[in-house]
Amino acid sequence: MKILLGLKGSTDPAQYRDRLQHHPDVFEFFLDEHDLTRDGLKHLQAAIEEVKTVTPRIVMHQPMRYGKWFNEMVTPEKEMPELYHFLRFSSDTLIDVAVKNDIQLLLHLSLIII
Repeated sequence: MKILLGLKGSTDPAQYRDRLQHHPDVFEFFLDEHDLTRDGLKHLQAAIEEVKTVTPRIVMHQPMRYGKWFNEMVTPEKEMPELYHFLRFSSDTLIDVAVKNDIQLLLHLSLIII
């Protein structure tokens, strides 16, 4: 059985290029809220294309935080409208990026146990 080498990094070129020199089988992008801006999405697309020259196995991680809040899919719209709208926007946008590039996306869900 072959053990796959998976490496993680941000969209900072210095960081992901450092990881790519090790020729990982899988690369994971840990995104932040700035990666979801207009310029950030262009930068993300360029980073994905560069990483694909080393491996087609790419996973994007939805940002874990937005401002002072941790992202949770159970965020109530009425109580936290800004976070709620960021979660909807980031989810929809990153799903589009994942489909366009044929890569994986990890969304941050949570459970409520009653």
